Amino acid sequence: MDIDQEYLTIPEAEYTASITMPSADLQRICRDFKAISESIKIVADKEGVTFIAEGDLGDGSIHLKPYTDLENKDNSVIINIGEPASLSFNLSYFNNICKASSLSSTVTLDLCDDLPSQIEFKLPNGHLRYYFAPKIGEGEE
Repeated sequence: MDIDQEYLTIPEAEYTASITMPSADLQRICRDFKAISESIKIVADKEGVTFIAEGDLGDGSIHLKPYTDLENKDNSVIINIGEPASLSFNLSYFNNICKASSLSSTVTLDLCDDLPSQIEFKLPNGHLRYYFAPKIGEGEE
């Protein structure tokens, strides 16, 4: 029996914004915004990162600034911005990804306007990494 194999590789990417935060906080933000909207917009700039949900019932936003918790580094919010990024995602899919929050105390969001975003949960013996394309076109807002 001869089986042809193809190895899929994920090319290295240069992301312009990186946010490391407690995974439970990201899960809470997504769960709370699910009641407001079907989309979540993430805006990362020098001031921090803002999560925005806009819907028929109302609007919501949460702004995070860099913060270092000296007692527990897993509670810190680390934001590295090379260039600002503003992306919208389907909140239902984002909530599914956030279910991995129980596996790791922190999550890293790597964002770039031109690439699929990378969402990484660090595990004791490795990592769990998702690549997630933002909304584009008419339904983006």
